[in-house]
Formats: sequence, structure tokens, C-alpha cells
Amino acid sequence: MLLNKGELDGKRILAPATVRLMTSNHVPTEILNGKFGIGQMVMRPGFGYGFNCAVVFDPPEANLPEGKGTFFWDGAAGTWFWDDPTNDIVFIGMIQRMLGPASPNLEFESRAAVYGALVDPAK
Repeated sequence: MLLNKGELDGKRILAPATVRLMTSNHVPTEILNGKFGIGQMVMRPGFGYGFNCAVVFDPPEANLPEGKGTFFWDGAAGTWFWDDPTNDIVFIGMIQRMLGPASPNLEFESRAAVYGALVDPAK
């Protein structure tokens, strides 16, 4: 629904302007300095937060493989999602367990696997 600008199965749930607000960065530039973040996600140039989700608004500047406009959220107990409008990707991961610092980061590993499999990763 969010990747479809607020429409689900032909029915309008949210206005497109609402989705744009949710998925646009609202963090001031002076905070995007690599010193602040939520969980393992550190805000930096090109990567900030919208209303209720993280936002990749400049992937090269953020040093991330996602397409421009990717938005996502990661839960504390191993659930996460990301929507990448540039590459038309919707990913939902659910493992429901608390992992320690020595455990593999399945969210990052899933992103590497998905983006490594793209036929046209230049987007």
C-alpha cells in the first residue's frame, strides 16, 4: 500500500501526500552527522527518518545499495520491512527472536542477498 502511494487493491487508504510526508526525511541536516541513530541504524548524510520510518534519500551519499526513496523499519525482535520504489522491491522479514551482538544481522544479510541478485542494479 505504501509503495503504491496509499492505494490498496484499488481502494484509497492514504492520500499520496500523506505517504510522501511519511517517507520523506524530516531530520535536520545538522543531526545527519553519524552521531545519532535508532538501534543499528545511524543517521548520516543521505539517510534519515520520515514519519514512522527510516528513509534513504541519497543512497550514494549514505553508502547504501538501496534505490533512492527506499523506506523501512526494523523491529527489536527480528521483524523488518523495506520498500524500494526505485527497484520495485517490497521485502518483509520476520524471525521473532532477540539476537545478541555476536549473532548475524539478518536484516543486513537479506539486503545484501536481494540487491546482489538484481538484474539491473544500476537503478
